[in-house]
Amino acid sequence: MTPLISENNNYNRNYVKYIAIFLLILVSLIIVPSSPLSKGNIWVDTNAMLEIGRGWLSGNIPYLHMFEQRGPILFIYNLIANVISSHGYFGLFCIEIANFLAIFFITDRILMKCFNNSINPFIATVLPFFMMIDKSFETGGSPEEFAITWSLLGILTAISVSTEPMKNEFYRAVIFGITIGMVFWIKFTLLGPLIGASIFIFLFLLTHQRYKYLIKFVVDSLLSFSVMSSVICFYFFYHHALKNLYNVYFKVNIMAYGGNTTINEKIISFINTSFQTITTNSWLFSLALAGIFILWRLQKKLAELLLVVSLISFIVTYLVGQARLYSFLQIYTILILIIIISTVALVNNINKSYLWILLLLALFPIIQNPFFSKAPYIWSKNPVAPKLFGEIINRECSDAKLESLVYYNIVDAGVERYTPIKVSEKFKYFERTNVPDKAYPEQKIYLDRIINNSEATYVVIGLNWGRQKSINLENNHEVESKIPEQVQKKYKVISASYSYYPVETDMNQFQLALLKKR
Repeated sequence: MTPLISENNNYNRNYVKYIAIFLLILVSLIIVPSSPLSKGNIWVDTNAMLEIGRGWLSGNIPYLHMFEQRGPILFIYNLIANVISSHGYFGLFCIEIANFLAIFFITDRILMKCFNNSINPFIATVLPFFMMIDKSFETGGSPEEFAITWSLLGILTAISVSTEPMKNEFYRAVIFGITIGMVFWIKFTLLGPLIGASIFIFLFLLTHQRYKYLIKFVVDSLLSFSVMSSVICFYFFYHHALKNLYNVYFKVNIMAYGGNTTINEKIISFINTSFQTITTNSWLFSLALAGIFILWRLQKKLAELLLVVSLISFIVTYLVGQARLYSFLQIYTILILIIIISTVALVNNINKSYLWILLLLALFPIIQNPFFSKAPYIWSKNPVAPKLFGEIINRECSDAKLESLVYYNIVDAGVERYTPIKVSEKFKYFERTNVPDKAYPEQKIYLDRIINNSEATYVVIGLNWGRQKSINLENNHEVESKIPEQVQKKYKVISASYSYYPVETDMNQFQLALLKKR
């Protein structure tokens, strides 16, 4: 895969890059829900990760003192976010901006490996832009959002191996091993793109009879992965939490989410999910397929790499992982990358600049993120229930740091981002994760004990959690009918509100109730 074109022009590449970076930050400020222009990020998964980071910062160890199933590297991201700001979402916004910039620079490098165009930095901004505006991005902060950065770095490494196989052999292998380690310890079901890149590198070096290089690449990659994993395992071993890491991150994840599913059931589910995903995103898949055909004629090796990566990503995501809305984000990003690269190749080959306009028109129908279009901007009247609850707690308590809160039937809604109340600092099971009670009864037993003994000052209840019908929040009888009798014996309702949350909720309302100890 040699560059299609090498041009001399008057553009200052660095100047173009600075403008592109400025535009990327500006658009992020407007679109990303964790932006300072927003009242907050209402995605429960994101708030749960932030709370793990906050608890870790206070001295608690993930898995040992706090129960959550995501990987330790993702917790490190959220630890850093809390170092920047332990309340609100500015810390998360900074982490997301850094991640978008990393995606931008990696995409720019990928384009430079294939096309020596001065406007590559502008083209590279398309990838993070379109990540933000797809519904699989939701409100940001998912493992997929951070894992794709390392997957793209792995793809860049694979391109480098196939275009310049004699250069930096050890360095590339080490980098590739690190990318695998990062994704593995963020969320191991997201390894699809890197498995695809690994297959491509293996077959490329094998068919070119680079046996010595292949052996060294495998050994050095495994070595860097092993060193990185050893550091992580040693940390948890030192804090007597290695067994907890294994039980929660591996055992619970594997057994609780389809561990007892038969092979036939998995295959049938995979076929149904694949059909639904492809038909729902048919235009995007059609553009990417056309892009593969274009690259097959112009850059065959690149087409082979991207085809293998996208196919393996799809299979691993939906055969091994879960078919959630955010699960599509990695696949979506790779498909957009295919479309971008194939368009650049076509423009360079036939020298028709108007194709850029056609590309924008072609991509326009895939803009479908309902989250950012109704983000809770600071100047809007859209309610944010956790913010309201946080304000109530701050008014009622002379020192909220002395009080505690638990999420009885939902994943963390983020009330603690608006008040310094204790959540994971006090309770190991501070939320009701999606792990079924039958598969992991310890969670339910622990939460019931908190309620029965009135151990928490406040309790948050999801009123329409699990795709239930929304209710009239002004009707006290309806609100109380959604709260278990066991909870009402010990706690009384002091507020009920909702946050705008499209796609997975009735009437686009995520309805919550705040209860206080009697």
